[in-house]
Amino acid sequence: MNQPQDILAIAYKQHLMQDQMVLLQERVQEIPGSVQYTIHRYNRNPQWNVDDTGMLIYHYEKKADKNNYLELRFCVSGNVYCRKKETECDLCQYGASKTCVERVDSVDVVSFKYSPKHLSQFIKPRKGDSVLTDELLSFTHKTSFTRILPLCGKTRMVLEGVLNHTYTDTLENIYINAQTQMLLLYSLDCMIGEKEIDVVNCKFLANELDREKIVKAREILIQHIGEPIT
Repeated sequence: MNQPQDILAIAYKQHLMQDQMVLLQERVQEIPGSVQYTIHRYNRNPQWNVDDTGMLIYHYEKKADKNNYLELRFCVSGNVYCRKKETECDLCQYGASKTCVERVDSVDVVSFKYSPKHLSQFIKPRKGDSVLTDELLSFTHKTSFTRILPLCGKTRMVLEGVLNHTYTDTLENIYINAQTQMLLLYSLDCMIGEKEIDVVNCKFLANELDREKIVKAREILIQHIGEPIT
């Protein structure tokens, strides 16, 4: 069974002790028929040197397919959290002051877990040999793996939106659903374009043919972005 590494430990390059991590905000939400996502925002110690990091986790269990999932994890720093409003600092009349006691530098850890049912909507029937990414989205690939991904500017913008949007209820579900599809698309882009990314237990992307297969599946995601779940 694949045991994913702690993304905060990877970003910090060493494990943090529990008493070093002051939780500012915790949020867990599951969108029906879509994605489960979690947000943990921690007080950032000025001495911490944290690299913005992404991680893609493919979890497969042969004898318990209900436990299969695809997960994206991200760790981003450099944000300023407002404890009073419980969101990103918007430089209000208080926040604009350097002495504002509600402003806190934060390290944000965000996770998006995709179920097999949700991912199946991106698969189209094909003739001939199966496409690698179709195997991942349909969970017919037989080996779990974890891949470390750098964060591009597009991914950062989507994450900022997820962390700081003001939508609620149904509009929030629609917004988050669209953003999680964008994150999945950008992660596929990263897997194709970054040839030197560290890979853990993942050898099937080593050749050009496999990357070309992922490009084809990427086109499917583009066609579906923003569509409601049915």
